[in-house]
Amino acid sequence: MRGGLALLFVMTTSLAHATPYETFVDIEDQADLDDLLAAGDITTDTYDELLDLLTNGVDLNTADRAQLYALPNLNYDDVDAIIAYREAQKGVISDPAGLVSAGALTEDKLFAIAAFVVVRQADSRLKLRGFAQAMTRYTPSDTDTDYDMPPFATRGRFGLFKHLRFGYAATVTRLRLGDPVYDPNRDALIAGRPSTQLHIPKIYVQYETDEVSLIGGSFRAGFGQRLVFDNSSRYTPNGFTYDDQLFFSSDLSTICRESAAELPSPCTGAARYEYVTPDWRWRDGLFGIGAGLRRVPAGDGWLQLYGWASSARKSVYQYELYDRKKCVDDTGKPKTPYDDTDPGCAAPPVFVRPDGDLLDPTTRHSFQTLPNVFRENLAGLN
Repeated sequence: MRGGLALLFVMTTSLAHATPYETFVDIEDQADLDDLLAAGDITTDTYDELLDLLTNGVDLNTADRAQLYALPNLNYDDVDAIIAYREAQKGVISDPAGLVSAGALTEDKLFAIAAFVVVRQADSRLKLRGFAQAMTRYTPSDTDTDYDMPPFATRGRFGLFKHLRFGYAATVTRLRLGDPVYDPNRDALIAGRPSTQLHIPKIYVQYETDEVSLIGGSFRAGFGQRLVFDNSSRYTPNGFTYDDQLFFSSDLSTICRESAAELPSPCTGAARYEYVTPDWRWRDGLFGIGAGLRRVPAGDGWLQLYGWASSARKSVYQYELYDRKKCVDDTGKPKTPYDDTDPGCAAPPVFVRPDGDLLDPTTRHSFQTLPNVFRENLAGLN
């Protein structure tokens, strides 16, 4: 009986998936990934992880074991087989189909990870390589609006020599508010109406070898399998990752989001039900510099040492704000901002900036994300 139990345990662990995603992932592009999220087949965390792999790609010639573990649909034996095949090929996989011929992967598994992997030949790493793409979307209801153009985004990712990467992500938004400021006349915030704006939220340059990791610009970082610091969305983060991700919602967006204040709300009648194609969005991550030593010899083993500093502006949903000077108890001490019974702890109103004089009567913004509310400064060592 003991032998049978031991055999069962060995079989179970050998077939365990390297990264435990909720379902078998068979996609070709981000649209397929969006469908999995909309259907509830994967969680938001899994979506972020897979989108990161999809946009960044995993190079079969340079990926370490942790990066290969993150690929969907593979178990530990599959990853070991990929590494063994790569070593047998002297570190260069010229054609992923060779993994099937050698028995390292089945044809179905190779097809299932095809969207997430890249193969760069050694000589190609000495040349400028990469891509730039432009994206737009359109909904028939857009023709009934006053917008001059549909949402637009562009992203570029390039490599030079063997270890240098750089890239960007830019987008034209139409539904994003102007930056909020304090209005002393109303003792409240005030922000401009949505307008057509150009943003370059992601731009980076990265130099990385087996021993050193350097990055500047937009990036993410994670260490200790999420036990210390992590904003990478990866299951097994270990170091810096460049950040050039843009997101797109498949749901249409409401155009009119203004409530009555000094003027009646314009969002009445048919205006309440006007929808438009949403803008591309991005998540506010780290923006600064990072440096790391990936393999420092220490006796019979080795250590890693990373340091980073970031200064990034952050956006906040308007109903997550509160006034610390007004949200106080009877003794004047600050209280929890989640006390919905206290009007002093309610989110402050955000008025619409008038087109003319700032003292002209106006309405209030409703259900909006306020851009660039505060600046987050971070520094860390790991």
